[in-house]
Parts: sequence; structure tokens; C-alpha cells
Amino acid sequence: MAGQNTKAEKPLTYVFDKLYNCVLSLLKGSDSIQERLFNAFQSLNSLKLDDFPVDFPEELQKYFQEIQNELMKVEALRNEGRLKAAQKILSDEQANVLAEKILNLFISITERYGRMSP
Repeated sequence: MAGQNTKAEKPLTYVFDKLYNCVLSLLKGSDSIQERLFNAFQSLNSLKLDDFPVDFPEELQKYFQEIQNELMKVEALRNEGRLKAAQKILSDEQANVLAEKILNLFISITERYGRMSP
């Protein structure tokens, strides 16, 4: 992207790619929305706020954290992990709301920084 330094460009590309893969996981397949959300979060879970550019808007940082917190708030049962536990108790409506939040985050980043790849 013209006018930005390479240091900011690389993390944003990483963020964009992770969110793109996350959205694709939400859209693909005939699995339940909970299962697709679980698969999508595998991409999202590796993202940290430090991966975002320095000028990344605070409101989008908070939005990102809300998504992560919502998916990780359920206590793990046995050895299945928090995300798998959340997948089991999320209603279709709750899962759809989270999926929409992920899509909105991706759209916001795409609108703000422009399309990068894949």
C-alpha cells in the first residue's frame, strides 16, 4: 500500500489473511453454524492485538476483543477446551450474531485499508 511503511503493511496483511480465512470458514460447508464458527475461530484465535497496525482504530480493537471474549467465556469441560465448550452451548442465534461480528470486523478492515490479498 502506497504511503505506508513496510512494518505496518506486513502485520495488516497477516490480519487481513487471517480474517479472510475466518470468513471463508463461516461461509463454507453445510455444518451447523456452531461448527463453522468453531472452524472460523481457529484462524481468528491466532490473532493478537499486537498483530494489528499501530494506527488500528481503538473501536475496532475493542470489537475484536469482544468477539474473542464471547467465544472464550465458557469454562472448558474435561480436556475439550473453552472453544469446543462454547460451541456446544451456543444457540443458533448467538452463533449467528458472532458470525456477523466477525464479518463486520473483516468488512471494516477491508474498507479502511483496502483489499490486499489473497
